[in-house]
Amino acid sequence: MNVPAELLRLLDEVVKSSLQASRDSYFIWLLYATGVVFIGVVLEQAEELPFPKPQWDILRGRYRVVYWGRRIAWLGWALILAGVAGECICEGLMSKYDGLLQEFSSIRVSSAGSRASEVSTFSRAIPLHGRQG
Repeated sequence: MNVPAELLRLLDEVVKSSLQASRDSYFIWLLYATGVVFIGVVLEQAEELPFPKPQWDILRGRYRVVYWGRRIAWLGWALILAGVAGECICEGLMSKYDGLLQEFSSIRVSSAGSRASEVSTFSRAIPLHGRQG
């Protein structure tokens, strides 16, 4: 089955751009996950700060001081864990698509090499008229 060369070239470009777009989107998600880790680290440091907040205690009928630093630090740890998990997933997917892109490029190079050898063989088989050598 003969497929036009232009159609093959267009299909190659579509596949390559699709793989590259997927890889790029996972890279963007990796950056988001890194940002979540950063925010988590900043919030985790809130445990060192007092952050007092007066709160009315209904049972005792008076105000008591509640320190929000520990609660904020727990939120920070949760963000760190979620961000690291997201980074791990995105790194794995990026690695997968990097491998697919590399394999696709290798196939294109080997295909171009085989076409070049076919053209070379074909050109040797055609006698050149008017040239003596």
